[in-house]
Amino acid sequence: MLGAKAPHLERQGAAVGIHATLAGVDQAAQLVQGSSGASTAVADEGRSWARVEVLGRWRVSHFGRTVELAPQVARLVKLVASMNGSVHIEEVLEALWPEATPERGRRRLRNVSARLTRSAGPVVVRRGELLVLAEGVSLDAALFQSRARRALSILLLAALITRLRPQLELRKPSI
Repeated sequence: MLGAKAPHLERQGAAVGIHATLAGVDQAAQLVQGSSGASTAVADEGRSWARVEVLGRWRVSHFGRTVELAPQVARLVKLVASMNGSVHIEEVLEALWPEATPERGRRRLRNVSARLTRSAGPVVVRRGELLVLAEGVSLDAALFQSRARRALSILLLAALITRLRPQLELRKPSI
């Protein structure tokens, strides 16, 4: 028999259960965020001047106007967008011009980038050895991912509350 210490031990057990549950939620949140956790693509449509859509119909819009891109220019944007807004230049050269020498591939990349900037603005920019979607360019896939994470967070919070509710009931003062 536990006697008078029973409520104290129940509360202590509840506290251990709460800590274990919170640790599980932290682990789940890390999984939801992914290993890299960082996308260079803008997930907020409100502050974007250009939009790249890859879910459903493929298109690029500049200040709300759909822009027709030449096939090679479109391939560059599609490649960067498919890599969540950031890809190494060497990968671009290998994917778009596998037969070209590195010098010729870089020259082609400069030409395609210039054509993109003329037709849709600087949608893709160079950052060191990476090509990234420029600041202010939204990617519908990043927006979808952001909203899915938010929804999953809400579900995790609801599950946490459901799991902790019985343990929190132990903390109610006796009248």
